[in-house]
Amino acid sequence: TIKDQMKYDITEIKATPGELLKITFINNDAMQHNLLLVQQGALSLVGNKAEVLAKQKNAADLNYTPDIEEVLYKIPMINPGDQFDLFIDVPLETGDYPYVCTFPGHWQTMNGVLKVVQSI
Repeated sequence: TIKDQMKYDITEIKATPGELLKITFINNDAMQHNLLLVQQGALSLVGNKAEVLAKQKNAADLNYTPDIEEVLYKIPMINPGDQFDLFIDVPLETGDYPYVCTFPGHWQTMNGVLKVVQSI
């Protein structure tokens, strides 16, 4: 994260189809953040579903993560100063897979893209 900016410091990751990828999420901000990897073209859908979810009393317990098939992988809410390692099998289809923080109000500025390409 970039402190006090509601942004990730890395906004593009490149990987090859089927690769095992480790994402180390370090939260050096003063508030909680998460990271969801979503299907191609699903950034707005997931972001909007997260905003609706945020109005529910149990939203924090659900890590502000909508339970929909467009969410491929997820890192829970990470407290300031903590980190989390996520291991993913990179999708087999090439293309751009968005990743996003779904803490209320963050998704439109706190996002990036996993670019799945045949070769790096």
